[in-house]
Amino acid sequence: DNFYLGDRNGVRTPMQWSPDRNAGFSRANPQQLFLPVIIDPEYHYEALNVENQERNLSSLLWWTRRVISMRRKYRAFGSGTVDFLPLENGKVLALVRRLGDETMLVVCNLSRFAQVAELDLSAFAGMTPVEVFSQNKFPVIKAQQPYVLTLAPHDHYWFALQPEATSTLPGCEYVAPVFETAATWDHLIDGGLLEQSILPDYVLACRWFGGKTRPIRRIEIVERIALAEEPEAAQLLLLELTYADGGTDVYMLPLQITSADKAGDLPADAILARLRDGKNEIVLHDGIHDERFRAAILNAIAQNKSQRGLLGSASGFAGKILADAADKMPLTSRVLKVEQSNSSILYEDKYFLKLYRKLEEGVNPDAEILRFLSEKQRFEFVPPFAGSVEYRRRGSEPRVLGLLLGMVPNEGDAWAYSLDSVSRFYERVLAAKPDVTDDAILAELIGGIYPQRVAQLAVRTAQMHIALAAEETDANFAPEPFTTLYQRSVYQSMRGLSRRTMQLLQQQLPKLDTKLRKEALTLIGAEPEILQRQSKLLRRKIIATKIRTHGDYHLGQVLNTGKDFIIIDFEGEPSRSLSERKLKRSPLRDVAGMLRSFHYAAHSALAQELPNVRAEDTPYLKPWAEQWAQSVSATFLQSYLETAKGASFIPTDPDDVQALVEAFLLDKAMYEVGYELNNRPAWLPIPIAGIQRLLQA
Repeated sequence: DNFYLGDRNGVRTPMQWSPDRNAGFSRANPQQLFLPVIIDPEYHYEALNVENQERNLSSLLWWTRRVISMRRKYRAFGSGTVDFLPLENGKVLALVRRLGDETMLVVCNLSRFAQVAELDLSAFAGMTPVEVFSQNKFPVIKAQQPYVLTLAPHDHYWFALQPEATSTLPGCEYVAPVFETAATWDHLIDGGLLEQSILPDYVLACRWFGGKTRPIRRIEIVERIALAEEPEAAQLLLLELTYADGGTDVYMLPLQITSADKAGDLPADAILARLRDGKNEIVLHDGIHDERFRAAILNAIAQNKSQRGLLGSASGFAGKILADAADKMPLTSRVLKVEQSNSSILYEDKYFLKLYRKLEEGVNPDAEILRFLSEKQRFEFVPPFAGSVEYRRRGSEPRVLGLLLGMVPNEGDAWAYSLDSVSRFYERVLAAKPDVTDDAILAELIGGIYPQRVAQLAVRTAQMHIALAAEETDANFAPEPFTTLYQRSVYQSMRGLSRRTMQLLQQQLPKLDTKLRKEALTLIGAEPEILQRQSKLLRRKIIATKIRTHGDYHLGQVLNTGKDFIIIDFEGEPSRSLSERKLKRSPLRDVAGMLRSFHYAAHSALAQELPNVRAEDTPYLKPWAEQWAQSVSATFLQSYLETAKGASFIPTDPDDVQALVEAFLLDKAMYEVGYELNNRPAWLPIPIAGIQRLLQA
């Protein structure tokens, strides 16, 4: 406004639309305007105008749009109750708004200087503040401690207070029972208390237990190994679970006993039971949360120790890097708080131990391949093998209980790195809104060094496959030729998966909303074409070899060090049996998995409420998501094939390469359709879009 104009004319100045004549408001002679445009040096229309603000996603215009969009999303801001929180620092304002199941915390710094606020949030103990614009989770609120926040000058936070996530499966809530009994291992294990009264309910609540949907008939402790000679030493149990359908699984459960006064820091989900013997209370809990257990496991690996059990033994095997550092034990350790089917322990910043919960007979491919690549091939782009601990029993193949790796400093996985890149891509698209698209414009919009990093990842992937194919004498790794029988086997496997997925899709149609149902019907109608595309494998003799592969390759299986990439987790798809995961396959399956991961990154970024993307921008950005995925995938595939050129596992005929990649992409996308149907129906459009793009290509 121009307050020198007097009266109300100060706020009637022409709107500043662009840096053009008359601020884009009028094409008339400037002297004909009823009121002059703003030419104040600080707010001149050539510097401040709608056109410039539209192109800058950090502008006040875009900030206001995002705030309005976020306020509309949370109904509590408009209709909720308001409770102001008392604060010692009077320069900070904090309030809580509630409406239904929504609880919003707002904290504002009213000062022009940085401030510290100590909030009493004990009423929300156990809840997690989630910053609504970035969706970043802040530390969990604790009952007895003030919640400390630091705020920059005139800064503010909007938090959604969310309860701790719980399982939605029936029967998965677990409250540790209390027993009046002696707290001795013989009484707990041999007396049947664990098998009959504790384990049946406890395993259902465990994140690592994969059989929650199968009724359990019986749980039996088939092995018990004490990790030391002391009576209170941790026990390593092997549990055999027999299901009502006749199947069985074996799981590992480390147990420890701790006095109640020392068990205050234990996570609630790690406690199996509380045992009272007179006035004394003992806590029975998962052993990984005990420092003594973690030290005993590392010591067993470092010293190649074996500990006898009832039927077999747990034996440690040190890798070369651990043998050289054995004199530096013991190391402090902590359990990593990650949601996964295994358990992870970090020893200072030196070693990472993965404990496998579900055990199968035979050497786990994760340990087998990592040791082969790290020690035999000296492939430097995997974590160095540091050791393992195995369960051995006469007459049976060994079972890997844990894998110890050298710790690799990193900045997170390639999935998070890719989401950051695609987020910046969407910001550039919204700012530029180009009328046409060509390769030059797309490259400029993707920007940065991400395409070069994708090419680097492709090179590392090809080098990994070359290393896996380099063995000639070891039958477990020596390449094997493609045969006509193998090609038919691959096709039949793909055909079977497609048929099962289509049947599942047909069954789930009534449960899908109208839009999803329409997309699902389109996919069902495309089944003949999908099978026809996959049948190309039968019409040609492919000259190549099959080798050991990663088996479950995607962006989440790659660590970003900032300068390079480290490939991790060679366990394979958890849903497949151990013998199936150790089969030799075409490495182009790994390539197809990574290409599908790029497609998922592009679309899932839109679904994750990016800081600079409003809900109303999503329809405009969806076509750009496809273009980003296509460009990045082309970069990856080209670099991979250039690096692997001449390798025995790459067919010499480019048409054979195309046929394999296309078939593996369709197979992976069909697998994703089944997965999303069973777990995240709202994400079903992502693999369907991928299949449609392949069929149109």
